[in-house]
Amino acid sequence: MGKSAAYINSGTRINRLFLYHFLRSEIVRIYFSSELTGTTIHNLSLKSIRNTPTLVPPLAEQVAIAKFVSNKDSEFELAIRRTNRSISLLSEYRTALISAAVTGKIDVRDVGV
Repeated sequence: MGKSAAYINSGTRINRLFLYHFLRSEIVRIYFSSELTGTTIHNLSLKSIRNTPTLVPPLAEQVAIAKFVSNKDSEFELAIRRTNRSISLLSEYRTALISAAVTGKIDVRDVGV
């Protein structure tokens, strides 16, 4: 089975990090989804990639936008890691609590629910 790839040369008009975040955006995902062909194996043509509507603000704005989005991504990733860790700990606490109640290590008969 062959694999396809497209090389995007951003040149000097587009900041690479800005382009990276732009291509990951929801609006681009929607556009790419609408351009997919094929029923079993989806394909995105080079023509569709070339015709992707792209906003190109001045380079200084691109750099500022890319930096802002990267910082927000980092904040979200940290929040997700912390949340996943909390979920894991709560799951462990729940298992330990159930085990303690079932084995009689704690008395739950008078606990009102």
